[in-house]
Amino acid sequence: MEINKIKSKKFVTNAIAIYLTTKLDKETITMNALIPEILKRGTENYKTQLDISKKLEDMYGAVFNFSREKVGNFFVMKFYISTLENKYLPEEKNLAQEGINLLADIVFNPLKEDGVFNAKYVEQEKENRKKEIESRKDDKDAYAYSRALEELMEDNPYGSFIYGDIEHLEKIDNKNLYEHYQKLLKECKIDIFVDGCDVDDIALPEIIKQHGDPEFKQLSDEVKNKLLNEVKEPKKVIDKLDVTQGKIDIGLRVSDEDKYAILVYNQILGGDANSKLFQNVREKNGLAYTVRSTYSKYNNFIMIRTGIQLENFDKCLKVIEDQLADLQNGKVTEKEMTDAKECLYAALREIDENQLATINFEYARETLADDDSVEDKEKKIRAVTIDDVIRVAKGVSVNLVYYLTNEK
Repeated sequence: MEINKIKSKKFVTNAIAIYLTTKLDKETITMNALIPEILKRGTENYKTQLDISKKLEDMYGAVFNFSREKVGNFFVMKFYISTLENKYLPEEKNLAQEGINLLADIVFNPLKEDGVFNAKYVEQEKENRKKEIESRKDDKDAYAYSRALEELMEDNPYGSFIYGDIEHLEKIDNKNLYEHYQKLLKECKIDIFVDGCDVDDIALPEIIKQHGDPEFKQLSDEVKNKLLNEVKEPKKVIDKLDVTQGKIDIGLRVSDEDKYAILVYNQILGGDANSKLFQNVREKNGLAYTVRSTYSKYNNFIMIRTGIQLENFDKCLKVIEDQLADLQNGKVTEKEMTDAKECLYAALREIDENQLATINFEYARETLADDDSVEDKEKKIRAVTIDDVIRVAKGVSVNLVYYLTNEK
């Protein structure tokens, strides 16, 4: 196992990240979502979160964070520490090495009692996750999207809620969770990245070496879920809650495999304020408070997301369908192409302005078969033509219309 070192002189910090990548599965997603919450609570060397916080303070205000994400067929746990560059310290000290040592301690050396996870911590975090799951409906936009995803990907683990479900949560205890954690470390892919000036002064901690480097064969077709099934009639789902604003989420099947042409297509469709959806649904007809489309490149689907007045459902749906039809019928202008590409270029160029974005980008190249550099991506986007976008449009079909409305 090696540290992926990204030499950068643009920042005054070193960003350090450890990624654990495992297969996405409905039966294990609840446990996998819970594990980072337990690991952050304490280690064998730093027994509590307060101890970890004090250590971070002693490291001149180093920052620790973590996240989890569903990517294609994988569940990814990400752990980060950001430390000040060594040259800015008032003493001679290798803070970058301290950072990776602490991060490794959090991820690979959790606090144990009787050889398993701390029971109190597990029960507390289970209760927190239960509240997260039960409060899904509080954020109506996020709830509508997660429900639409469940319906669109009903036979696929990607449709599972990121925190899992209460049924699986209730079966978890400190023993079976620790057993799952040990199994995870034996089977998952472990990636370590460091971005900053001090990358040459950092070495792999012994505790990471002890876990070896499990074989994790990665091919591009393993990352991607299969195309959504083609349907004759889109699935229609209506959920009712106490809401004052309706939500329409529309799941689109994309049959094309040219991800760069799809990127441009999605940008023209609903990527920003210049898009067809924004200009026609919101600006011209005033039918939506918000409207956008997002492309899931590892799953090859597009989700249109809107927030609307409750009485505008039929009108809004009709205007959205008109925009999809216009693209299929070749109604794409050179200006739309230029505007879409410029937005995509701008997003790519921003990657280099953020250390964690850079690390995430390099992780995708390393593990998710996303080999193209920023320059490669920009070149391939530039090569997309109007004919390419129209070809993509002709292969787009509506698989799901999800509507969140009022209970009355």
